[in-house]
Amino acid sequence: DGPSEVGVGEVAVELTNTSDGYANVIVVRLDEGKTGQDLSDLIGPGEAAGSPPSWAHDMGGQPPAASGETMRWEANLAAGEYAALCNQSRGATYFGVGLTVVDG
Repeated sequence: DGPSEVGVGEVAVELTNTSDGYANVIVVRLDEGKTGQDLSDLIGPGEAAGSPPSWAHDMGGQPPAASGETMRWEANLAAGEYAALCNQSRGATYFGVGLTVVDG
């Protein structure tokens, strides 16, 4: 879990892997007019395979964390809509959270 809104600038994403396998977090910037809910509706509440849609741009993320391990990723984010995706070693992708980065 994390905040739904943060300010422009340095943002840290931390993941503690509670699964049995490896997992990592990828942050994507969403095109104007798209929201975390749009991504959630596309992926669904469970797992999905494949890459994010063309309107979700990979901003990077932290390397895979083993079960029980905590990893941290930092980035300087501009204003806009973002989302976090969690990839697991068994090939599943889970939608995490929507995040709005606001200026001011």
